[in-house]
Amino acid sequence: MKFLFIVSLLVCSSLSFAQVTSLSLPASTSESSVSGNGWRKYTEKLGMTYMSFFDGPAILTDNQSITPNALGRPQDDGLLLNNNVSLKYKYQGERAIDFQMRFHYVMDNATQSDNFEPFRWQSPRIGISDTFWKTENAKFNGAFNTDLPYFFPEPVGGGYIAKRRTTLLTPGFFAKYTYAPTTSRWSIFSLVQPRFYIYENRHVAEKQLGRAGYPIPELKNEFTLSFSPSVNYAFTDKFGSRLGTELVYKKLVVSDWNPFNSTSRSADPTSKAWRMQPMPLQWGFTYSFSKMFEVSTYIQGYPIASQRMDKDGKIARFENTVSAGTWINGTLF
Repeated sequence: MKFLFIVSLLVCSSLSFAQVTSLSLPASTSESSVSGNGWRKYTEKLGMTYMSFFDGPAILTDNQSITPNALGRPQDDGLLLNNNVSLKYKYQGERAIDFQMRFHYVMDNATQSDNFEPFRWQSPRIGISDTFWKTENAKFNGAFNTDLPYFFPEPVGGGYIAKRRTTLLTPGFFAKYTYAPTTSRWSIFSLVQPRFYIYENRHVAEKQLGRAGYPIPELKNEFTLSFSPSVNYAFTDKFGSRLGTELVYKKLVVSDWNPFNSTSRSADPTSKAWRMQPMPLQWGFTYSFSKMFEVSTYIQGYPIASQRMDKDGKIARFENTVSAGTWINGTLF
């Protein structure tokens, strides 16, 4: 909790600083101008961004204390706030060293689990980021990075999930592709995320995995190839709408290494096939108050029936998978 307080204080301080530095200074305040220019020169190589996801409640069932997954089961112990704060140091042009801090806050113990922990530090992620190519209408930027080992002390390592899965490293790539023609209100966006997961013990996982409908630890990821495409329409410069999904093809620990052997039954503990993770359909609205504060709200559900099948062959009803959520993000400097 001390670390949460420190991060909150840092965010608030950064917001206050940004508001102050955005004010015009009188020409006569030369000493202040020099000081301000000196500070900007010092911070021009630094960057700080944040992103928070709120996995909200089911909206078509009576249980509003959980976020349902594709099986209609609890995605976690309760409603979840997923927070990410990234610090960046640019050492050559746009190329930078990135350090991402991550922590979760579970708002309620809806599953009545033992040893419930609402605040959960997650393993930080470190890597090298860059803009790989950029044109007038498109941009592709991202980072090669990895989680730090679970046995490192917090806040350098550790992590609620990493400790329970004994995660050593997760080498991979996190990138964003944006295509936004200057002459159109339509745009296309996608995250691109291939990643390996290296474990000390391949046969252990957190209890939440089982409660979510995945009965054995070997159903944890070993390799994932993930895309999150969306089509967006801007009604104004600040207000828009988004329609998107997530395409995740993955090898689990239980899977063999034949990527052409695949199934859509993600919860089957006996299959050696690769899995197509259930694909949500997401629709919502976005609003940009400023560069520091952007908001998106959405609803999502899982329309493909075969992907809602649990380990016993039972298919969850579509309405039992529908939930609401929101995310906020911004660039502080």
